[in-house]
Amino acid sequence: GGSAGKSRQHLRMSIAALQIALALVVSVGSALLLRTAQRLSDVDPGFDGEDVTTLWTLLPFAGHDDAATVAFHARLSEQVRALPSVTAAGLTMHLPLTPGGLRKQAFRIEGDSRTLALPVNVVDEGYFSALGIAVLAGRTFRRDGGERNADIIINQSAAAILFDEADGTAAVGKQLTLAPSGLTCTIVGVVADVREQDLATAPAAMIYLPHALAIGTDVDARTPRMMALVVKAKGSSDALIPAVRRIVRDLDPTVPIFNIATMDDIVRASTARLSLTLMLITTAAVIALLLGAIGLYGVMAAMVTLRTREFGIRIALGANPTQVARLVVTRGLALTAAGITVGFVLYAIAAPFLRAFLYDMTPADPLTLVAVTLVLVSAAALASWHPARRAARIDPAEALRAE
Repeated sequence: GGSAGKSRQHLRMSIAALQIALALVVSVGSALLLRTAQRLSDVDPGFDGEDVTTLWTLLPFAGHDDAATVAFHARLSEQVRALPSVTAAGLTMHLPLTPGGLRKQAFRIEGDSRTLALPVNVVDEGYFSALGIAVLAGRTFRRDGGERNADIIINQSAAAILFDEADGTAAVGKQLTLAPSGLTCTIVGVVADVREQDLATAPAAMIYLPHALAIGTDVDARTPRMMALVVKAKGSSDALIPAVRRIVRDLDPTVPIFNIATMDDIVRASTARLSLTLMLITTAAVIALLLGAIGLYGVMAAMVTLRTREFGIRIALGANPTQVARLVVTRGLALTAAGITVGFVLYAIAAPFLRAFLYDMTPADPLTLVAVTLVLVSAAALASWHPARRAARIDPAEALRAE
């Protein structure tokens, strides 16, 4: 009758169970995001971004017609490739793993009445070597201007869609017709797939057009004026950028250079949303786990204090101290089990919102759920251990004298 009321004890236990439930929810989310980040780090983006620096240029319309635009970019790429530290350089209308939708172009397949709209990217002959994109069949564009004969390159996914083949070998030499202009293009090469949008999105079909072909066709003629220069060079980019700036200034001082970044930076930026979410939810998980353990410890410590006389009598009547300790730990684990049960109910409600952040796994991943549950049970056992140890060491004489 000297202990706290049952309502107060139930409130304490309910708060501790709720803390454990919240710890389960955020810990599972954190573990799933961590595994997602690990899996994304193992994804092959389809290119080699090591020692690659990118920068954008934009040619103004004033004084730059279509022919001048093609000539400027050709000279820029050629002169950058001539720099001593540069091993490869190329131009592209769209960089992999960067925001912005790719434009689509309608094509008719040779000997087929179908018309398919596929994404297109405008590149030059040095783009594929600069990013280390593998050539699976055929060749890339020639530097001698052979691409003016309507040569195009497709990726492996496009070969599978257009010609129903995996390796793309049979696609070389086939022809596609731009709709509705009727310009016939010859496929001269098939390259490996590249993840254009983000690492979590599977590669899509892609048609690569040379710069000279893109201007004057159905593709928007304004887009090729803004091109990204991709440079693979030895050493730091700090020495490379001033040299590129001088080349651009010598070619045309009115052309700006902007958005300078390495491909490593671009890869990291593509996972920035996941990284930020992972950092926040991991911090929340650690805090929730600590609060859950502290709350459980407080409840168990209070229970031992309130039941000091009872435990003293038990030991005086011959109870083994180990049995008393086991009683306290069992009570703590039962409270933990209740919290985990509530936590799984809450997690089932939150799981659909977490699905958008996951890659190659589901919110109900059994390995993650079991691992987090074991961590919570271990933390609960540790939080109950000290109060149980104190209960086992109660001196019956002192406990009864205090009463």
